[in-house]
Amino acid sequence: MNSSELFLNDVHPRILFGPDDVPLLRERVKKGIPAKALAEILRRSERYTDPSSEDYVDLSSGLGKALERGTRDHRNNLSDAFHCLPFARVLTGENSWFERFEPFLNAVSDDEPFARSSLLTALPLAFDLLHADLDETMRNKLSAIIRTMVTTYQETALATTGNIVWGLGTNTFISPFGHYPIALAAGFDAQKDRRAMGLVVGFCRRSIPKGVVAG
Repeated sequence: MNSSELFLNDVHPRILFGPDDVPLLRERVKKGIPAKALAEILRRSERYTDPSSEDYVDLSSGLGKALERGTRDHRNNLSDAFHCLPFARVLTGENSWFERFEPFLNAVSDDEPFARSSLLTALPLAFDLLHADLDETMRNKLSAIIRTMVTTYQETALATTGNIVWGLGTNTFISPFGHYPIALAAGFDAQKDRRAMGLVVGFCRRSIPKGVVAG
């Protein structure tokens, strides 16, 4: 199944790779540099979920408090956990890593301060990677949050004329644009988002070569 079919048929995962790629990826991480990378992912995932570790991410007061309190390292650990644990689950095939990640997902709520957090990319990516593991309630909750992220950006930043970049006429220099394509891809709706995805793809195809030349 090619990448466009993954989106049109609402198949997950689809952002970094498709379901058919998972068996090959699990074989590749058994040796060489990929194996070392996976070992580091598992080491971090273990430390973030081990209460006896100094890197433990304490979610007892909710995700918002975890984002607000403590040191920068603590907040970085929270963001890194949202990246590492889903990959640990997918690349090992072990459900125990999803079970360790569930408290993080349960801590997510509609009013979390995503606009000022480091989870704008991590949450949609985790949703995509773990889609098959999520029950219907969790899937609907995360899908609604991601949809809000998408529509908010479309109705504000993309709707506001800013820096005219290569004729696009929208403010694509602001940092949220880096998060927008990931959220759009994770919650892609073929009926609602086909034109939006086409605009993003077109912009990236035009901007990357020009950025390289300008850089």
